[in-house]
Amino acid sequence: MTQADFDNWFVHPITLLNAEPHGAFSVLMIALPLTERYLREKSGCHEGHLDDRYYMEFINLFPGLTVDLARKFWHSYRNGLLHQSTFSRQANSGAIMPQAWISSKLPNTPSTINYDSANDVFVLLPREFSEEIVRVIRADFQTFLAACSSTPIFRSLVHDGHGG
Repeated sequence: MTQADFDNWFVHPITLLNAEPHGAFSVLMIALPLTERYLREKSGCHEGHLDDRYYMEFINLFPGLTVDLARKFWHSYRNGLLHQSTFSRQANSGAIMPQAWISSKLPNTPSTINYDSANDVFVLLPREFSEEIVRVIRADFQTFLAACSSTPIFRSLVHDGHGG
């Protein structure tokens, strides 16, 4: 994969969806796996369960969370959206997760990921989240390619005549 492929396959669709008033869920369904691939390689958590190394790298990208909150965020948003097409409210253990909301940038949402401890609510800004992970991957593309991973990124794609 080249950076041009990355832009065509991921950045261009994210950009189009970010312009849509109802594109946020689809944007996250692209941006969350990109985040996971990048952070698995960056943290050394190539396969299996994510550990504190992964969540520390996540916090480096999106400061203001603890490892525990980062785990809850990931479960609520990534696991919920990619497994059930909705936010997850309960962990496999039965533990209740914070409420998960998405929003556009507002005065009370100063960060990409906001956590309101008084109400146990996450508020995520999908546009800002996707733009940040794209910026980070472009700046560190070799990590995203995951040369050390047992699942290196595909090198080619059969095109269907419509740009792949």
